[in-house]
Amino acid sequence: MEARNLRVRTARNPARPPRQRRWGRGFRRGATLARRFLGVPVRVLRSPVRVLKFRRNTAGNPADAVTAVAQLSLAPHAQPTHAAMLTGEHTVARRVRFALVNLCTLTSVSLGMAAVLLAVRDQLQIGGLLLLGCVFFDGLDGALARAWKVSTPFGMQMDSLADMCSFGMATPVLAYFWLEDSSPAYMVVPACMLMGGCAAVRLARFNVSPKDGTFFSGVPTTVAAGIVVIFTLVLPNPMPVLPVMGVGIIALLMVSSFPYMKLQRCFGFPIWLWSIPAIVAYFSVAVAFGLVVMVYVLSGPAAWARQRRVVATAPLHTPPGII
Repeated sequence: MEARNLRVRTARNPARPPRQRRWGRGFRRGATLARRFLGVPVRVLRSPVRVLKFRRNTAGNPADAVTAVAQLSLAPHAQPTHAAMLTGEHTVARRVRFALVNLCTLTSVSLGMAAVLLAVRDQLQIGGLLLLGCVFFDGLDGALARAWKVSTPFGMQMDSLADMCSFGMATPVLAYFWLEDSSPAYMVVPACMLMGGCAAVRLARFNVSPKDGTFFSGVPTTVAAGIVVIFTLVLPNPMPVLPVMGVGIIALLMVSSFPYMKLQRCFGFPIWLWSIPAIVAYFSVAVAFGLVVMVYVLSGPAAWARQRRVVATAPLHTPPGII
């Protein structure tokens, strides 16, 4: 019966070749060896949006089919689009400067990964020093990008990813191994997870928010990581529960709306004010650093309350012409 139907179709249209039996997933039984090997379905090769036409190779040369498939993958409609990493003029000097800035960012990522590996091997002191190096390179790449005028959207995304690696992942891991012996796991694990999640929210919000030259909205991830890391260095044997609560509070302050002054402005304080923690550090470095951290943490809610009070007591200006 099947042979009879084949003869009828051939008799109606002698120029039309007989239909081949289809194999599974759109393949024809009479397909060339190259198509079978490459796994290209016939319905894809005969798609109406194709750019190149695949002709049946009667000689059965697999090299022609391979070349055709490669050309189809490089067709204009199949080429992915991507944004330029370096915007503006592409001179040799700007390319070198752009590469150096991103090298600082990649160095921060590498130091963060090394800090995680060292923390797993119970070398918290060296891991903490490497994370302080991440803080340094995080500030260096931004300063160089602004000074050399090679700030780009690509560099901003790279900086955010590096911050997430170093301060959103490596810092909670370091904090976990620092607190695991002094506090129960049901408190340490949620606190470290909270810090990583808040760091991700903080970085995403920073990328889409308007920039302020004086204040940060919430504690920056760099400052939060620096606080945790320095405590691991100056207080290797923490007391129970209290440091865990401190990690959770720092994490929540990262996603808060409290205004925190940028560190560049903090260095403009009078010398006598800095002499107080210096004197305390002579007796205990941990207590002196804790005093500085407490003042910085409380400065955000104090500035927020002051702004609310100023707005509440400000007189309402009546537009002219309205009685």
